[in-house]
Amino acid sequence: MIAVHTTHEAQRKYGGIGAVLEGLISSQSYGRIFERTLVYGPLFETEGGLEQRLSGRGELLYSGLDGYDPEGWATKFRPLEKRTGVRIVYGRREMFSELSPEKRCPVDLVLADVRALKKNLSDKMKYLFWENFGLDSTPFQDWDYEQYVRLAVPYLELLEALYGDRPAVHLAHEYMGLPAALCLAAARRDGKRRGDRVFFYAHEVSPARSVVENLPAHEIGFDNLVKLGLEQGRTMEQDFGSQAHYSRAELIRRVEHLDGVLAVSPNVKDQLLYFQPTIGPDKIKVVYNGFNFEPLDWTAKERARKKIKDYCETLLNFRPDLIATHVTRLVVSKGLWRDLKLLHRLDDHLAAKSVKGFYILLSTLIASGRSEGEVRTMENDYGWPVLHRKGWPDLEGEEERIYDFLSIFNAKSKAVKGVFINQFGFERGCAGQRVPEETDLLTLRTASDLELGMSIYEPFGIAQLETYAYGGLPLVSRACGCSFLLEEVAPEGSHLILDFARPGERTGLDLSDREVLLGLTMDQREAIEELVVDQNAARLAELLAPERAQERFELMRSSAPALGWEAIGERVVKAVTD
Repeated sequence: MIAVHTTHEAQRKYGGIGAVLEGLISSQSYGRIFERTLVYGPLFETEGGLEQRLSGRGELLYSGLDGYDPEGWATKFRPLEKRTGVRIVYGRREMFSELSPEKRCPVDLVLADVRALKKNLSDKMKYLFWENFGLDSTPFQDWDYEQYVRLAVPYLELLEALYGDRPAVHLAHEYMGLPAALCLAAARRDGKRRGDRVFFYAHEVSPARSVVENLPAHEIGFDNLVKLGLEQGRTMEQDFGSQAHYSRAELIRRVEHLDGVLAVSPNVKDQLLYFQPTIGPDKIKVVYNGFNFEPLDWTAKERARKKIKDYCETLLNFRPDLIATHVTRLVVSKGLWRDLKLLHRLDDHLAAKSVKGFYILLSTLIASGRSEGEVRTMENDYGWPVLHRKGWPDLEGEEERIYDFLSIFNAKSKAVKGVFINQFGFERGCAGQRVPEETDLLTLRTASDLELGMSIYEPFGIAQLETYAYGGLPLVSRACGCSFLLEEVAPEGSHLILDFARPGERTGLDLSDREVLLGLTMDQREAIEELVVDQNAARLAELLAPERAQERFELMRSSAPALGWEAIGERVVKAVTD
């Protein structure tokens, strides 16, 4: 059987979907079912020569941009390119995770440069969507919508050029893959590719994310409104207004026309039903995400902890007993302010036990990061990353506010001190010369005793689990989809879940009342957050007792496979083949 993944992360991995593809496709459970895999997406980067077409990874077999055709694929691709104006790049690549490089799976890769696609073909595809699914494309004039509609135009012909009429399972990753999925669904109505199955892979619910991030109460209001809406038959649009202006929402509304939906958590399933009840709960299967890890023993954990403790001593002149980390993107959905609320409470409990903690926040707004030379200059001039300055090459935008909060915390705390590394990665070149030699991001993940991740919107949260196999306890909010997987398969004492949306009766608020939920203010939300972290700080301090570190490590190492991609791959395969 063939598996076809349509995604914006085909040319290179940009984020979470790329990590999912690596983990899922390289799992043995996936390989037992799918003999060939195609990853299809837009060609974003056209600069450079042949070596750049597959972003430096894989074997290039054809490029319509360069007239490159060592194996004669032009006989299949060139007529399609002439007829449509699309330029095709085709090659093969091994899919694997950096943490499990021994698990590899070859995939076919097709990238389409759709910028010169003939306008009448795009218009024809939009009419097909209107005729079959009632999707009116007229309001959507943005390129984000247009390019994925165009990506659907050559989709079926490309499949037939590569695999003939062999049956396939189509997985549309997020809204970007939906135009190609709808094109396939329309073709089946005409009697074509009847043996194929097509699914929406829901990594999030785009209109829900937008609402949560802009609501003063964030998920405290939204998650309770979802629950109330499902109980009372109300929809998201009844509570928050029409989303018809939003192309992503209108695409997601049409997933009811596909064979099914793979949701990465129960949260995502509920949000989809709250947004579009006609999808039906039976059509949505929760499959979760997994994470990759390299099995390590306690000796390796201790080596990594020594390096990070040495680093702390170099920076802050004390040697910590506990290492807390938060490796994340710097966006509002990650709820970074909650880290400091929690650490304020935890500090009191650790101080009472004479336990010292070191908190590392590794996050930045700047995707490209600062150069090695810029990092060296900041280190030498004013002691970065302990001290920061506003403006490039240092603090930009929201980074300034995070540093201000952390500085206030450090000034008041007794047992825990933190550092903000506004970079990607943890090697000397990007994180500074005071990082111990032969240290990288895996060292930091291995050394961690606690990974914070109290997001306000987190459909799953792979990053929150990346320390799990190494004894790094995940502290997550109930808004994180991985909290449900942890609750299902991870033993007690290996994680802690904070449910900000259900804080109990001490708030004095009726969180089952729709009007109360819609009217919650930022001040009320912050009071609830402080209440919840206060309720959980003592338990967290107990779980992190340094004398129980090896016991916790062994517990989490033994239970990690239930959270890994081998176990999760079985769920995904079952969902698309049953």
